[in-house]
Amino acid sequence: MAFSVVVAAVVVTSASMAAYAISRLSFPGRSMYLGLVLMLHAFPAIALIIAIFYILRLLGLFDTLTGVILVKASLDLPLGIWLMKGFFDALPWEMEMAALVDGMSRWTLFWRVALPLVRPGILALGTFSLLSAWGEFILPFTLILSTRNWTMATVGLFYALPVLALFLLGQRYLLNVYSGGVKG
Repeated sequence: MAFSVVVAAVVVTSASMAAYAISRLSFPGRSMYLGLVLMLHAFPAIALIIAIFYILRLLGLFDTLTGVILVKASLDLPLGIWLMKGFFDALPWEMEMAALVDGMSRWTLFWRVALPLVRPGILALGTFSLLSAWGEFILPFTLILSTRNWTMATVGLFYALPVLALFLLGQRYLLNVYSGGVKG
């Protein structure tokens, strides 16, 4: 479970920051970067396993849970960035401009204004990332050799528990995806 939670936290944090920057900032190569992100999502993990193995060996992260967490998070990031970009694109510019005019920095604006408004997206991405990591078998089995680092395999009802818990806890936010705002 810890593996899944850490992967989801890394994906949600990294994807949210990258998606906000892509959505709100203008920089050279922005469209090319978006295309590369989308292209990265097209590669399945198993097609990259040999390259992943060599990179983890080079970095000294082979046979560690940290290495598998970084690999799984990086494989889930492209979809997460595209998903969160859609949520940030839907935010009205007026609130952000008002915050900037009032002297708020971009960093504070991101944490205090933008992120609370995209809670449904954060919950959706967090759920997807958690379930993706929860059901991951190939990466830990291939990249972790010592039995002390193996993650627990899940089956049946235990596989559904995180989904049910997240739905029950976040049902209010998921239902607000189409309402145009967040109710207090």
